[in-house]
Amino acid sequence: MIYLIYGPDSFRSNQYLNYLKDFYHNKNHFYFSFDFADKFETALEPAQLKELFGSITLFSQIKIISLKNLLTTAATLKKEIIEVIEESKVASAKSILLIIYEEGEIKDTKNFTWLKKQAKQVKEFPLLKGKAYLNWIEAEAKKLGFRLTAESLELLSFSFGSETGALYYVLQKLSLLGLPLVDRKTLETYVWLPFNTNIFNFLDYLAAGNFSRAFKLLEEEFAKDDSVTNFLHIFSLIIFEFRSLILIKESQSSSVADIARKTNLKIYPVTKMLPLAKKFSLTQLKNVYQRLVLCDERIKRGLLPPGLALELLLLDLRKILTN
Repeated sequence: MIYLIYGPDSFRSNQYLNYLKDFYHNKNHFYFSFDFADKFETALEPAQLKELFGSITLFSQIKIISLKNLLTTAATLKKEIIEVIEESKVASAKSILLIIYEEGEIKDTKNFTWLKKQAKQVKEFPLLKGKAYLNWIEAEAKKLGFRLTAESLELLSFSFGSETGALYYVLQKLSLLGLPLVDRKTLETYVWLPFNTNIFNFLDYLAAGNFSRAFKLLEEEFAKDDSVTNFLHIFSLIIFEFRSLILIKESQSSSVADIARKTNLKIYPVTKMLPLAKKFSLTQLKNVYQRLVLCDERIKRGLLPPGLALELLLLDLRKILTN
């Protein structure tokens, strides 16, 4: 049988994938996983997959095979893999659970439609909005042992949009305080939020060419919590800020209301960021954004330790913003 997991909310979809892995691992079933988007992993050949489907396991009744980002791989290989899935009659096999996991936007609609028809279970994870988003935040906070005031709940939902991964890290950090109830003051004291003072100070220092002060500001923050998770959290906020600056710059408008309408950003962040956007060229913003995304990916893949990544990034930003 086939399980299809997809949707733009990669954090929640990955949570569900991990839940399935743990559930079947605890039952001692055979498990194999391959990510087609991981360029550092040895390529999976169609013949290998066919052998996996057809092999007999001595100590397990069910084989769990997880294929991630199949639809993003090269057309020829993708065609051959799908042919193996079809020829092996995986959709009707009781001894095989094939999990197809797709991150982000689905572009190959033809093969996606075929997989969806073959799947016994389809789980979609759209970006959460409105009441559904607020309910999710409250539920996750409750699981972690605390509640949020209405004001702090609103501030979190406003600050992170649909970035459930970054928001979940914040909830984990707040749970360590051991407080039954987290209000706005507590939230702003212990957590870096998008559009907060430190973020704007960092951007102001970059715009003024004061790279040493920008670096020191981040160093001071990481001295409080030098975990990779905290680094990636703050990094994701900086990426978000530059993405927002690009949207504001591309709107080609000086009206806050007009920019908010065109970019789907709230009035408050537009008001704060419009003066900053004027200090950078669009080319500079796009180049910085590309470097940030590349650096973020290298850290997540374990190719660079956070401290070294930060130093190299600041050197790159100095080069981009002074040319």
